[in-house]
Amino acid sequence: MDVTDIAVDEELRRRGIHLKARVIVNVKVAPSPEDKLLGYMREAIKEVLHKGEKITSLKNVKALRRLYWSIGIDPTKTRPSSEALLRRAARGSFPTINNLVDAGNLASLRTQVPIGIYDMERLRPPLRLTWSAGGETFKPIGGEETVLERGLIVLKDREKIIHLFPHRDSLLTAIRPETRKALVVACGAEGIEKKELERALTLTEEYLRLLS
Repeated sequence: MDVTDIAVDEELRRRGIHLKARVIVNVKVAPSPEDKLLGYMREAIKEVLHKGEKITSLKNVKALRRLYWSIGIDPTKTRPSSEALLRRAARGSFPTINNLVDAGNLASLRTQVPIGIYDMERLRPPLRLTWSAGGETFKPIGGEETVLERGLIVLKDREKIIHLFPHRDSLLTAIRPETRKALVVACGAEGIEKKELERALTLTEEYLRLLS
C-alpha cells in the first residue's frame, strides 16, 4: 500500500472527511529567511481577507467548524489548526519553525486547509484515519504527553498516533534538521473541495522552494 493512500474509516467518509497526501524527497531543512516568510504571510492575508471578510465567513473555515460541532468539539475553544494560524497571522504574528513546516503553514494560510507534515523515516505505514479506542498515549509538539479518551479522530500508523484531526501533530514524527523525506497530508471535511487539498499540497512545495 502506497503511503499516500491513507485509509479513512467508513463512518468518517460518510461525514465527508477526506485526505490527500504527497511525499516530498531530497528535503534540506533549514531556517526560513524571516523577511521572505513575513512577506509571504502578508501577501496571503491580503489575498484571503482582501474584502474585509471575517475569518468565520470563509468557506473552508465554516466547513471545519461544522465538522467540529458534529463530533462534539467546540471550535471556539479548540480551533482547527488552519483557523488558529489564520487568526494569528491576521494579528501580524506568524510561527517560524523551519522552511518545510513554514511552507506548509503558508499553504494552510492561503487555503484554510489543515496540513500535517511528517518525517517519513519515523512513520510505520500503513496509515489510517480512525477513532481513538481510548487509553492511547499521544505526545503533541509543544505539549505534554496525554492519554486519549475514546472517540477522537486520529491519524495513526502501525505503532502510534501521529495526529489529532485536524489540529495537533505528534512530536514522534516531527520534522527534524536531518529529515530528508517528508509526508505532507492535507485534511478535508464536507464542504472543502478535493481540488483545494491538491492546491494546498502544491503550494507547500512551491513555498518550500521559495524559502530554501
